[in-house]
Parts: sequence; structure tokens; C-alpha cells
Amino acid sequence: MSLPEGLVWVLRVFGVMYVVGAVFMVRQLRMDAFLDRAIAQIETMTDQIAADLEQKAPTRSLLPADDPGRRAWLMWGAGLTFLAGVAMTIGHRVAVPLMALLVVQQLAYFIRQRRRELRAATPAEAAEARPTNATRNGLYWCLALTVLAAWLGGQGALL
Repeated sequence: MSLPEGLVWVLRVFGVMYVVGAVFMVRQLRMDAFLDRAIAQIETMTDQIAADLEQKAPTRSLLPADDPGRRAWLMWGAGLTFLAGVAMTIGHRVAVPLMALLVVQQLAYFIRQRRRELRAATPAEAAEARPTNATRNGLYWCLALTVLAAWLGGQGALL
């Protein structure tokens, strides 16, 4: 087995991880959306009860406000991750442009979140907008795998 053939198998293993990760990401985003709606309904009911009792409305939740734009962006990223993962798993050359799109999507997400961080009114909102270390590490891995896939494509090792 030559080096490019072995590296194609490495790319395939990461492709399987991308597919599984994308499925988990979609599942988590759906659960977050459900919980956000449920919390909003509970807070509305609590406010109505407090108003009926002519008391001061209870303190609102300290959870961050729902961000449907962020959720849609992440869902789109999960779909792109899934497609790139499938292409990587089968060792197809279409993985290269899909992974490049994934890198661009992630960089645009970083820019979006940085703008939200700068516009934040409180330090808590700024911290919520700041991408996590895991997100940054994901970008670095994606860059490395994109370079690997591009090199393998240039070597003719991909289908």
C-alpha cells in the first residue's frame, strides 16, 4: 500500500466521523429549538399567572436569547459537514470543494460571532457570542483535512 492509498483510508475514517458528528449536531440543534420553545411557553404562563395575582412579574430566565439565525447557520453547516463526510468516506474528489466550502462557512461563522461579540451590551452576551476552543479546534482540523484531501486529489488518489 502506497502513502496516498493509506492517507485515503485516513480521510475515510475522518469522513465517517464527520457523518456521525453531523447527525449528532442536527439532533442537538433540534433539541435546543424544542427546549427554547418550551422555556418561552413556561415563562409566558408564569407571567400570566403573576399578572392575574397582581404581583410583580418574576425574573426572566438567565438563558441566552434564542438566535434563529445562528441555529440556521449551524444547521446549514451540519448539512455541509454531512455531505463532506460522505464524500470523504467514499474517497471521492468532490470532498475537496465541499471541505473548502465548509472552511469558508466556518470562517464566516467566526466573523458573524465576532461582530455579535463586539455589539454585545453585557459581558455575558459577549462571552455567549465568542466561539469556543472546540469550535476553533474544529476549524484547524477541517483546514488540515482539506489540505490532505486536496493533496490526495492532486495525486490522483481520490475517485
